[in-house]
Amino acid sequence: MKNLEVLVRAFDLVRKKQANVFLTIVGSPTPGKADEGRYYERILNLVRELKLEDNVAFSRSVPHSETPRVYNEHDLFVNLTVTGSFDKTTLEAMACGAPVLVSNRSFREIFSSSLQSISIFEESNPISLAGKISDIISLSLVHRKELGRQMRSLVIEKHGLSRLADKIIQIL
Repeated sequence: MKNLEVLVRAFDLVRKKQANVFLTIVGSPTPGKADEGRYYERILNLVRELKLEDNVAFSRSVPHSETPRVYNEHDLFVNLTVTGSFDKTTLEAMACGAPVLVSNRSFREIFSSSLQSISIFEESNPISLAGKISDIISLSLVHRKELGRQMRSLVIEKHGLSRLADKIIQIL
């Protein structure tokens, strides 16, 4: 599962302190996968239960070609993938210059210590995530953009095409 309940609960904590925040959840249940449909309904019900309907939007899945637009339309990207798996969407968001928050401890190998303290929250902990969201949205636009630039530089340096080419050459 996507751990979206952690995000919704964290967002609820943030919204209680700052009413003018908005959350967009992008993605749709896979047709024919009943468990995903039930999970999606649970998240919708949680949003209703917490009375977040005016602040949470659900967007259908978007084609890969449109993801840069989605990343650039938002101030922050949150990924709740657990440690032990890796979701490339975080790197895609970083490549677009979006500040990211992750619970996946694998990012300790990617982020500098200063980025770790800003961007890694405790897995399955809405309070930890809410604190990180609050920290980032309280930054000035200039500082948020600079954070995004640092993340973009990092992903280009460590995961860019030239880096991939070097790895392929070493393998061959």
